[in-house]
Amino acid sequence: MEQAAKEFAAIPLSNGYRKPLIAIVGEIFMRDNAYCSANMVTRLEALGAETIMAPFSEWLNYSTYRYWRDSLWKGDFFGLFKSKLQAFSQDLTARKIHKAVEDVAEMERDVLIKEMLDRCGKYVHMNYDGDPPLSLGAASKMANEGISGVVAILPFTCMPGTLIASVSPLFRKDHNNIPWENIAYDGQEDAGLETRLQAFMHQAHEYARINELTKPRVWKEQVISSY
Repeated sequence: MEQAAKEFAAIPLSNGYRKPLIAIVGEIFMRDNAYCSANMVTRLEALGAETIMAPFSEWLNYSTYRYWRDSLWKGDFFGLFKSKLQAFSQDLTARKIHKAVEDVAEMERDVLIKEMLDRCGKYVHMNYDGDPPLSLGAASKMANEGISGVVAILPFTCMPGTLIASVSPLFRKDHNNIPWENIAYDGQEDAGLETRLQAFMHQAHEYARINELTKPRVWKEQVISSY
């Protein structure tokens, strides 16, 4: 992983500028499944985007947190011990993986569960179980870390997804009117989806330009080698 990270970081930008970075959030299964998300990553990248999506480990960590919280509510001391042991094990494994890429990866966009829950409160209560606190909390953190837009993937008629969509205008207002697109996908081809994405990416390109988010990242090794 360390070698792969260095090789990725060494790839030169074709025109010297970075593409607008789009965060993909939403329902955990749909966003991770290309068919269920209408091939959203491929479509956005074809329109000139760089995409970032939370790893599946986010849901594992969130499930462990909920195990701890529910054990606390029930007074289950054995459950509290087990959940803390589980969290320690997950954190230890993650640290080993992160250490291999920390010098050449943008680790500030790897949002912790605690950060998500701390930041979602204006839009949804942290104890609302499911995708909304994770999606809104992560997007809030990344909005301050150089992303140029957010795409929220939600199952058609999904209540948690509808909740996210309903507060997205307020989220945009709170975060410098960052472009945001809600995609409710039901597996059917939608002729209007491509047009919506084109309009969204136009906004993202403009947002990146105005906020000077197209400058390439300079890594530690690049700085050292320049002397």
